[in-house]
Amino acid sequence: MRFDVKEKFDQSFVDSIYVEPYGIIRICGWSLHKLHAVLERIAVRSPEPLPLHAAYLTHRPDVVEAFGRADALCGFILEFATESVPKEIDLLFDDSVIVRLEGIEAPFHQIAFPHYYNMLHDNFVHHREGVYGSGPPGTTVSPEVLGIARSLPEPILDFGCGSGALIGTLRKLGKEAIGIELDQARIVESLDPGIKDHVTLYDGTTPLSYGDNSFASVSAIEVIEHISDYKAVLKEIFRVAEKQVLITVPDMAGIPMLAHLGVVPWHLLEGTHVNFFTLNSLKETLDPLCRDVSFIRLHARDLDGSMWAGNLAALCKLA
Repeated sequence: MRFDVKEKFDQSFVDSIYVEPYGIIRICGWSLHKLHAVLERIAVRSPEPLPLHAAYLTHRPDVVEAFGRADALCGFILEFATESVPKEIDLLFDDSVIVRLEGIEAPFHQIAFPHYYNMLHDNFVHHREGVYGSGPPGTTVSPEVLGIARSLPEPILDFGCGSGALIGTLRKLGKEAIGIELDQARIVESLDPGIKDHVTLYDGTTPLSYGDNSFASVSAIEVIEHISDYKAVLKEIFRVAEKQVLITVPDMAGIPMLAHLGVVPWHLLEGTHVNFFTLNSLKETLDPLCRDVSFIRLHARDLDGSMWAGNLAALCKLA
C-alpha cells in the first residue's frame, strides 16, 4: 500500500511511504544532507517508536538536475520493522510530526502467506537449497480448481494427490474419488488421517497398476511439472482415464509477461520444478493424447496494469 505524501523538511523531501504486507514500513525520499544525518533525526512511531530495519541510498538524477548536485546518490529508502500492520503511523523529524497516516487498512501476511518471510530478517547467507526449496504438500484446495474438479465424472483418480486435500474435499461433496502418491515419508506425514484409506502409495514407476479406462476421470493438479519423464506419466494418465482428464501446471508465461516489472512469480522458484509450461507447450504436449482440450487460466490477477495467471489448466474430454 503506497501513500504519496510529498512533504519537505530541512533540505529533505519524503516522496512516499509504503506499508508493506510483511510488516515493513518504507520511507522513500531524498536529502541534500548525508544519509547518516537524516537517520539521526528521522523516526517512525505507531504508536510506539519502531526500530530501523535497513537504510539504503538511491540514485536520484532528478535531484541532481534540480539542485546541481555532483552526487546522484542523494535518495534514501528507510525501512522500519513492525510485527503487525498499524492503523496509524507518524513520521517524525527532530521529534516533530511531519506526516501522519491514519486509517491504514493493509493485510499482514506473515502468517497467512509466509513465503520467504524469514529472509527479511535473517542475517546469514542463504544457499540455493534454502531458496529454491520444496515444502510439504498443500492442505487446501483452490476454489477455482475445485470448481472444475467437482464437475468431473466419477469415479475420479487424483494422480499425485499430495496430502489428499482434493480427494478429501470431493468425498465430502459425495463424489467417488481416490488418490495415488509417492511412498515417501513427507507424503505419509502430510496425509489427512480421514482419507488415508483412499490413497494408494507407490514407487513412482510406470505402468500404473490400474487397467485401461479404470476411472471415468483422472486429475493431476500441479504434478507433471515435477516429473522428468512427464510424457510417460501423461500416457499412463490418459490410459487409465475413460472420459476426462484434468491437468494443471504453473503458467510459465508469468515470467516474460512480468519481466518489464522485474517480477518473477514466487511459485516458479519451487526447487523441484523441472518442466515449465506455457499454453502453447502444454497444447503441443497434449495434442498426441487428446484433441478435445479446453484451456483455462487460473488465479488471474492484475499487477501494475499487467494481467497474468498463476496457473494453467487443461480439461481434456476423451469421450
